[in-house]
Amino acid sequence: LPAEAVKLLAEASARGVRITVITNSPESSDNPMSQGVFLEQWPELLAQVPTLKLYVASNQHNLHGKVAVIDRQLVLVGTYNLDPLSIALNSELIAVGWSQPLAEAVQGPREAEIAQGENLIQYRIARDSHGKPIRDSKGGVVVKFGAQDHLDLSDYGTTRRYRWLYRYISKIKGTYPWY
Repeated sequence: LPAEAVKLLAEASARGVRITVITNSPESSDNPMSQGVFLEQWPELLAQVPTLKLYVASNQHNLHGKVAVIDRQLVLVGTYNLDPLSIALNSELIAVGWSQPLAEAVQGPREAEIAQGENLIQYRIARDSHGKPIRDSKGGVVVKFGAQDHLDLSDYGTTRRYRWLYRYISKIKGTYPWY
């Protein structure tokens, strides 16, 4: 996510807004570049947005829909990906509907999937007794449960290379979204 998007989510979280994101894991994605970046960013995203719950597809079914439901009233459906390319360059579209029945129809099946715990897995970070993220000696967020706990990441060579590239680029001052 771009820094501006993270800032907006963090501000909403500070107001107590509960946020749930459902996305692909390396197992369900057909885009190793996006997964390489995602695997590097998600722990810090959870640290910056404490009310965020993050779920990933735990099977090979690619989640392609771009849908948001806000307050069980407002529904956004479109082609918009949450990445800098979509924000700055692509001609993305979003349809907006204000409808509680539509919101329930969109949100209900995902809530059922989360409750069943079959196709979606929650990624989590370690937190102290006050809910603050726990960091390692290098300042990284300690992962409680992530991709390494349900996948053999050595099977995802291209994704691993993009993770390495992202780590390298992010060390250049001003390129990592939280610094």
